Amino acid sequence: MLDFVAHEAMLEASTNPFAQVVLAHLKARETHGDPANRHNWKVRLVRNICDRGFSPKDVRELFRLIDWLMILPPALAGVFRQELDKIQKHDTFK
Repeated sequence: MLDFVAHEAMLEASTNPFAQVVLAHLKARETHGDPANRHNWKVRLVRNICDRGFSPKDVRELFRLIDWLMILPPALAGVFRQELDKIQKHDTFK
């Protein structure tokens, strides 16, 4: 997966669910020890999967994986949940 580090823009733009998983993995590694950046990327990745035209079921499954890969400290987890609520109101995440 590390071969894809130079192709992050391609991964982010892809409609292939596996590309989103690879990007989440790369960002989880990159943001290890940097909770604020990890939070920002987690929000960005969730918004990205909502914007790629995946089915609601695929969005939920991809979200679960991103949530598992990118664990946040409690304070940021609460902020993330608030942002997730906003995303859910506007996107296909149900």
